[in-house]
Amino acid sequence: MALTSAPWALDGARTPASVARLGMRAAVKESGIVNVGDMKVLQLSVAGDGVRISAGGAVLENRYVTNSGQAYVVEATSEEILDADNNFTGIIGQGTTTDQDAIAADPELGLDFQYVRAWVIKNVPAGTVRVEDLPSPPTFPCYALARIDVPASSGSITSGMIVDLRQVVNKRELTVQNSVAVSTPDTLSVGTAYVYETWPDNSEFSVYIPKWATKVYINAFINGFTQGSDSSVDSAMRVALRKADGTFVIANQQSVYYADPAYLPKGTDKVVVISGPIAIPAAQRGTTCKFSIEATLASTSMNTRLGTTTRTSTGITLRFAEEAV
Repeated sequence: MALTSAPWALDGARTPASVARLGMRAAVKESGIVNVGDMKVLQLSVAGDGVRISAGGAVLENRYVTNSGQAYVVEATSEEILDADNNFTGIIGQGTTTDQDAIAADPELGLDFQYVRAWVIKNVPAGTVRVEDLPSPPTFPCYALARIDVPASSGSITSGMIVDLRQVVNKRELTVQNSVAVSTPDTLSVGTAYVYETWPDNSEFSVYIPKWATKVYINAFINGFTQGSDSSVDSAMRVALRKADGTFVIANQQSVYYADPAYLPKGTDKVVVISGPIAIPAAQRGTTCKFSIEATLASTSMNTRLGTTTRTSTGITLRFAEEAV
């Protein structure tokens, strides 16, 4: 067994690049961007034949067979624009063999060589999300920032054509759960159809949203509520995010409890599950907010048909995630 003998943590030491790349691979286990807003692909300020890439950093797994198990760190210090002047419609990628041969002959040239560059792979199969999934993937380190779905005969790239493929490396996650039993029966009655209210009342709880969290995945339930009438009930339910003072911010996609008397007669065994993600607005990151289950009715004539008892339980699970924005 041959070990690298060069010193690693000594001032002035010359450490092999392979050791640094190995250390980076140990720190991150996949390719991706460093911070949530790094290297985002956007349309040009005026939509045209090209795109722009925001500044930021990324880590690229080494795809060279002889140096597998390593990774490269890349940095874009300013916004990059790829347009017709950069041969946007036909970029072929990395430097030529002649470039590499010249560097080998004169190592000083390596200090100015463009090692990292943005480029376009043309005519990828529909739905491609990783370079590894291409029929003939590149053999050099690379990472897919976005896929551009260009309609036939289109001369401009718009934001609607850009599919963001970025993932944060070593992204953070935090799960918070709140589950309570209903202490006071609560009948669902609304003053106006499709206007939400907190239901059950004690489903609301406060939680600190991490500064790094850009999305929260929600799974909530109300178990054992009652339907006290054989008449139809059409009730939309959701989980809402509100500021500490109760001001509404945003809610997840609603679920619907619908009871047709022919299929769902009255009873005390009703259950509903509410799930879906919320993109957390920047202003709410790093603040304490309230989450609660909310419900409404399609008609005020359905008031008092749904209710909770002291046997009803409710809960909300929040999974905060650090994802690209």
